[in-house]
Amino acid sequence: MGTVWMNMRGPELAACGVSSKDETIPVMTPPTIVAIVAVALSTLLSVRALYQSNVANKLTKKSSGFADQARRDAADPRVWLDIRPNDEHAGLLMLYIGNNGPSVATNVRVTFDPPLAFSEPVRANKVEEVTTLLAAGLTSLPPGRRLQWSLGVAHEAVAALSNSGYMIEINAEGPTGALAPVRFPINVSDIRYNLAAPPGTLNGISVSMEKATTKIVNAIREAARDRVDTEDEDDEVDGEQADEDG
Repeated sequence: MGTVWMNMRGPELAACGVSSKDETIPVMTPPTIVAIVAVALSTLLSVRALYQSNVANKLTKKSSGFADQARRDAADPRVWLDIRPNDEHAGLLMLYIGNNGPSVATNVRVTFDPPLAFSEPVRANKVEEVTTLLAAGLTSLPPGRRLQWSLGVAHEAVAALSNSGYMIEINAEGPTGALAPVRFPINVSDIRYNLAAPPGTLNGISVSMEKATTKIVNAIREAARDRVDTEDEDDEVDGEQADEDG
């Protein structure tokens, strides 16, 4: 099987659009056409397979990158900061910072924009010391650790800090290196009318126990007075009976 060559003359060649300089042209037989089509299909399939292989490799690398990032995120510390009423004594406004992650956070630095400011000198100096400490950086913050500083009586501190919101930025390092900076806003005025009560805390339990103890003591005293009164009445009855017998 192969190509069959046919001799064609000038008029026939002109009709087919072939120059008369080369009067011999090839004519492909059906088997040849089938072979050419098969080669073309094979080439297309090979190209498609190569493309799919490249796509699969890229997806595998991307998936591997996501997995590596997920492992790093799972191992990194999670440092947080909040300004809110005290968890046990809601009459105080507190500045909290903690680490809820599985590893130690080091070189923990916090900045406030604008800086926390109080007009009262003593409070202003104390808050400045705290913010300076946080800006310079905490040496370490182990997992589960929480630090807290009082910003003063809640209603006074909220009034002093409610003039503007604050942009907080936290920078720290973990076992895999520097963590991505965390930036978020805090507006202290959001808690201006927050319920100043700490339900479900040790303070609430302590108050409940104190009330229960007071009730028990009062009941014991009342029972003791009733017993004394009863004994006095019995003594009077015995005395009257003795007089009658006499």
